[in-house]
Amino acid sequence: MLLLTASAHFTSTKEDLIKMVPPLFPFPRQLVFVTGLLEIVGAIGLLIPLVRPAAGSVWPCYCALLPANIHAALNQLSLRGRATTPLWLRIPLQLLFIGLALWAALG
Repeated sequence: MLLLTASAHFTSTKEDLIKMVPPLFPFPRQLVFVTGLLEIVGAIGLLIPLVRPAAGSVWPCYCALLPANIHAALNQLSLRGRATTPLWLRIPLQLLFIGLALWAALG
């Protein structure tokens, strides 16, 4: 999942992701780039038992992404021409991803 979502940060989809960044955050293009890199590093790290706890500690990144997902849902933004995940589903999914990252970090 991390590699799939990370790939969007480096394709034409990144323009949609940049629009998802709430206006109060500076440098949205750079934020999308950095979060994409963090997702790639986290995905690879989860596959390596020695660094899995450190890789699992990406959960603050998922917390930081929540405002972008809320902003996208509330403003009915699109991703690849389709509506973003509705807020009623996005928040539980985000909490699931945070929980899985914590589980990987502690496990």
